[in-house]
Amino acid sequence: MPNLLTILARPNPEVFPQVRDGPVTTHHAWAEVNGTENWDEFTYENLMRFYGEELETEIPHDIPEPTPELTSKEREFWDEDTLKIIFARALFPTVSRCLGQAWYQLHPGEPVELVPGGTAKKYGADADDSRFSADWAAIRDGQTQFGSDRYRNLCPGDIKVGTKWRASRTTRADWAEPFRQIQTYCSQFKVRYAWILSEEELVVIRTRIEHIGLGLAEGRPRRQLAQQTHVRTLSDTTEVSDMSSELAKMSVSGTSYNDDGSGKEFAALQWKSIPYFAHGPNRLTVKLALWFITMLASAEGTSASLNSEYYPLHSCMWTRHGHLHLSTGRVTTTLPEGVNIVDEPPESAQNCTNHSFHAEDVHSIDWDDTSGVLLIDLVDPTRPKYKASEHNRFWSWTRKRWYQLHKDNTGEIGWEQL
Repeated sequence: MPNLLTILARPNPEVFPQVRDGPVTTHHAWAEVNGTENWDEFTYENLMRFYGEELETEIPHDIPEPTPELTSKEREFWDEDTLKIIFARALFPTVSRCLGQAWYQLHPGEPVELVPGGTAKKYGADADDSRFSADWAAIRDGQTQFGSDRYRNLCPGDIKVGTKWRASRTTRADWAEPFRQIQTYCSQFKVRYAWILSEEELVVIRTRIEHIGLGLAEGRPRRQLAQQTHVRTLSDTTEVSDMSSELAKMSVSGTSYNDDGSGKEFAALQWKSIPYFAHGPNRLTVKLALWFITMLASAEGTSASLNSEYYPLHSCMWTRHGHLHLSTGRVTTTLPEGVNIVDEPPESAQNCTNHSFHAEDVHSIDWDDTSGVLLIDLVDPTRPKYKASEHNRFWSWTRKRWYQLHKDNTGEIGWEQL
């Protein structure tokens, strides 16, 4: 009987480019790329460490390649649009079905799906400009954009023609443009994971922001950042240390921004390329990598939001339910081997300011009748619970406006634009 690992390691359909070299799409308003880094954590070893059980479990029925098979002429492409059609017919359906098959083993609710990007079109005046709309989206029921019923794109994807752009062709004048474009998509939905796919390669991407205030940012040279983490590794010689000060620093660095939302820059973008024709066992393939990054981007019980610092992918935090894996959302009674341990946040609610978090970061709100304050839980489980007065305001990253949490006469709590 087959398993998902075998299915996702099968060869991709051969395609025939009819496109000559040429410039790629660009726009002056896309976010600047401030350096790049190898995303060395995105590996086959981590894929199997995180999801080996789901991938290797035999399934009762095979997930065959989509039918009817593409003809030779149908596998020719003359531009990005025709390449999108090929991938939509011959590649993405398999990945989506494998996502659904694995989802129910890990999470409740409807699974994540890969759909055309227009299904999760962003909110805003330029929503109909294709240069500001991802080609593909990862969506789930209930995961909507802040202040809207539109789906949130959990993992934006873009299609490029390989004869025009490859991640390794760094000497081209327009080499950074697809990275600028995908960073902009990540900012639109406040998500960290994304990808670019061509007939040559899949480039998986993790974005990160660096916050710089006005005045400080002016005239500041671009720089490439080393990834910072505040973790400790489980070993026989590890001493338990107090990480409260480090967590506080992490919280401050991840939430400092200006009232008007300006002054934010992207830190060095992390990426890894997987060859289009890679297939077979014990290696990352395009379909496996797409499946992997989409699972990371949509995991329940943890956060994949855009931020300034991230814990290593293989990290756990103790909760009252067990050890929570911060990348997969899986809860276990025993610690995985070689895991980084992240200290749990304080149990008591912390006083918050207008800048403690963004409106999009809120998971749930309760009203405490005894103290007359709002109790706020964030999506990120490593962050503490907060308490806020009725005279609050929080900045929306995606809407670029101030909002207030308001309790009406019926006791319902909701957002109001200020």
